[in-house]
Order: sequence, then structure tokens, then C-alpha cells
Amino acid sequence: TSLKDFAVDPTGVTDCRALFLAASNAGKTLDIPAGTYRVASNLTVAVPLNFLAGAKIKLDAGVVLTCSKTIIADPVQQIFDIDLTSRILLAQDHSICWYGALRDNTGDAGVPFQKAVNSCGNLTSTGYATQPGGVFVPQGVYRCTSPVVYKGSSAFGIKIYGDINSGSFRGDNASSDTPIDPSLAVGSQFSWRGTNRTFLRFQGGNGC
Repeated sequence: TSLKDFAVDPTGVTDCRALFLAASNAGKTLDIPAGTYRVASNLTVAVPLNFLAGAKIKLDAGVVLTCSKTIIADPVQQIFDIDLTSRILLAQDHSICWYGALRDNTGDAGVPFQKAVNSCGNLTSTGYATQPGGVFVPQGVYRCTSPVVYKGSSAFGIKIYGDINSGSFRGDNASSDTPIDPSLAVGSQFSWRGTNRTFLRFQGGNGC
């Protein structure tokens, strides 16, 4: 099934929620062609979503998109356009590039990273009510000017991992490499580059 068969607006202006539901009712993998597709209220999709090159879902502020099946997408492609009040709940790990992180040491990867962290699991005001998923960092150098905070509960930690020996984070005041605390990474698969060690903070969780 393809979203284009349902005459969905690809400009990001019109609310496409009802058409997403109609398309997903076919019960088959839903191909999402190039374009920006706005969703203005909470939406649950129970079929796999296949994001083709240039495809992106844009959520209004505070909206939650729940995908109970697989997301099929290039891990370095941006597929979600959300703010920090919206969330994407997936049955799999989240790539920070899906939220707009750039791998070429430009922009601020801290905000997309925070969006991915926020979307991992059932986040409540006191922490996560269910085990959060993981955050995947594809190969690249990520320049971060905003801090990332994981508000963990007493029961659940979070997994952050990258391509083996390939990823790094870079702070504004970076002059030399500083290894990230190994308790915050899986298998030392990426490093924190810079001196601002407050970039990545964990609050109340059990580590990774």
C-alpha cells in the first residue's frame, strides 16, 4: 500500500491523520513517498511504515505518534519533524538522524538527540513507566550545543550505542578528545569530543 494512493497532501500543510488511518487499515506495509505529511492529533499505526527517500512525518506540538510495527528507513535520513513536546513511540530503537541530527559537525545535534531520548518509552512526569528503547548514533561527528537529559525512573535505564568505533560528539569548546564516561556508553562505541561534560546528563536512572 502506498500513501500516494490516498491523495495525501505532501506539503506539510493539511492534517493527514485520517488518511494515514485509512491507508493503514489495509493491513499491509505502508510506503510513504517523498514529501512532508502533517499529523495534528495523536495517531496509532499498526502496520510497518516504509519511508522512501525524502519522506517525513511532521507532528503538531504535543502530538504522539505510536508505531507498533517496524519502521523501515535509512538510519541517516530525517523522517520525523517534531518539537520537544511531541513524541514518537516505536517498537524499536531510534536513530538520532531520524530526528534531524547532522553527521558533518554542523548544526546542533543536541536537540535531535533529546527528541530521540524523549521518544524512548512511556515517559511520565516522574520517569519512564515502561522500559525505554535505545538510541542509535550512526557514523559521523555530531556538534552539540544543547544538553541532553535523560529523566530515568528508578527502574529503567536507557541504551545509547553507535557504529563500532565510528561516532563522536563535539562540543562548542572542543579542543581535544575526552572519552565519554564508559558507564554511559555500550562497548565504548563512540566518544564525547570536548570539555563540557554536562552535555549528557542522566537523572534518577540506573545507567545504560
